[in-house]
This record gives sequence, C-alpha cells and structure tokens, in this order.
Amino acid sequence: MKAVEPALVEAAEAAVRAACAVCRSVTARGGGIAHALKSDQSPVTIADYAAQAVVMNELVQRIGELRVVGEEDATDLRTAAALRDAVVTAVRVAWPTADTKRVLEAIDRGSAREPAERYWTLDPIDGTKGFLAGRHYAVCLALVEGETPVLGVLGCPNLAMQPGDAAAANDGALFVAARGHPPWMRALDKKDAPRQFLAPVHRDRPQSVVVTHSVERGHSSLESLGEVLAHVEIDAVMRPVDSQAKYALVARGDAHAYLRIPQEVQRVETVWDHAAGVAIARATGNVATDLRGRPLDFSACPFMVRNRGIVCAHPSLHGDLIEAIDALGLG
Repeated sequence: MKAVEPALVEAAEAAVRAACAVCRSVTARGGGIAHALKSDQSPVTIADYAAQAVVMNELVQRIGELRVVGEEDATDLRTAAALRDAVVTAVRVAWPTADTKRVLEAIDRGSAREPAERYWTLDPIDGTKGFLAGRHYAVCLALVEGETPVLGVLGCPNLAMQPGDAAAANDGALFVAARGHPPWMRALDKKDAPRQFLAPVHRDRPQSVVVTHSVERGHSSLESLGEVLAHVEIDAVMRPVDSQAKYALVARGDAHAYLRIPQEVQRVETVWDHAAGVAIARATGNVATDLRGRPLDFSACPFMVRNRGIVCAHPSLHGDLIEAIDALGLG
C-alpha cells in the first residue's frame, strides 16, 4: 500500500495544532464558555465551531479543495449573532484575517455527508463536556480511504506527554499515525519539539491491565463492561477518560483496552468519533474491531452502520474480550 504523502501529514498536524491553540485561547479567557444545545441535546461551544473553521482553512490553504465529513455546520450560527461573533473572535487567534463570511463558509465546507472513496473526517472537539468541565478533550482529524483510516491526528491539550506528569500536562500531547510512517507523539505547545516515536506493543499479555472507558455513562454501559471483565477474569484498573484521548492511552501503553458497549441496541457510531483514534491505536499493534470482532468500516459515512460498539485492545486481550462479549450476548 502506498504511504500517505508527507505533505498531507504535515497539513493535518498543522491544522490540529492550530485548532488546539484556539480551544486553549477560549478556555483561557475565563468567565464561562458560550455554548448551546444541538437537536440531540449535546452541547456545542464557540470552540467547536472555531476549531472546525481553523482546521478547514488550514487544510484548504495547504492542500486545496477536499471533502471533509466534520461534526459541525454553520446553520445555527446564521441566526445566533452573539455566538457567531464570539466564534469569529476565537478563530482569529489562528486565522488573523478571518471575517464572518469566510468563517461560516469554512465551517460549512467541513460538513459533507456523502460517502466517498477518499475523504477526511473531523471532530473539532471530541469530548465537549470534558472541555467544558476542564477535563480531557481532543481535536480529531483523519483521512479515510475505502473502509480504513490511513492518517490520524489527535491533539490532546490536557494530556501530559508522560503518564503521571501533572506539570507537563500544560504542554499537551499531539499524536500522529500515517500509513507508511512510524507513529509518533510530540508536545502540543512546542512546534519544534522532537518527535517521540511510539513503540510497538509487546506481544506478551500485560500483568496489570488498565481499561479505559467513557466518562459519560450514556456513551457506554459500565455494567456490561464489568460483566465482560469478570467473564475473562481480569481484575482491571479502570480509567475513565473523555474523548478519543482513550485511543491515545491504548496506543502508548498507558491503557490496554478501550471498550464502548452501547446501552441502546439502535445506537450507531459516527466516523468522526473514532477514525483518528483507531488509526493511532492500530499503528502500534493494537486491535480495533466492533463488539462482534468485525473490522471497523468507515466507508458508509457519517454513520458506521455496519458495526456495533468498539473493542480496541492489546492483541493478547482482544480475542478474549470478543469471546466474552459473545458469550454474554452483548454483541
């Protein structure tokens, strides 16, 4: 398979870095973060919109026109003047010449919904509730070819480069994985920081297992997760984390499994919630499938209609987890 072009990798990394700078600027202003509720009652903030605009502008400037399946569109901003003005102000941190018209156009340019053989997908802030609460969140950008994400970039502003290093959490961490290139991470706030290449996972089963899961109980059933771990007789340390930062933890070995077991049978995942993280976790040798062990299919965007749930795990654990899910009838 052909390696992803270096220019695309550089563009994606620059776009995510710029969006993270915007998100941090919004947080630094204090006094609360303006936000609204979407039709599904999930929150959307000025930073969500601003990050999408900045990513789109950066990609178009570096690559040209492209298809991006992003989470947001500018429809509501056109009738919400105060929120719209706040978004434009936030965008100018990374795009100084931005005006209202170009910001709205940039956001909408990232709201494609039709499937394509090759497309980008963007979650400008994955974990918006975490962002609002000062916890983990991530800017997530991926390039998908066919069924598979071949390039993934995660910007995690509140994740330390080294586990347990609270002081370094202010630097944030940026993760990149691209087909044909070794995966790496680097400090988010230091553009010239050296790459730290992510080591492939050891094949041996870890002696002490860490399992990460969503903070929001509506995203996944903790009860079902507990049943699965009991079935495979794993006494795991549980680590709740917002956003696709969970995939980053699995990729660099801070966690050994991430399970997303939907509470509702009809729940379908969206491509922007997983593509970047899956690319990064797989790049270090972890296995990512749905609950039935089927390959994750990102071709029918924006919804992953051929899959149910997520199991991303160390290769020595993945098969046992899938067998347990099947035995318990959770798939």
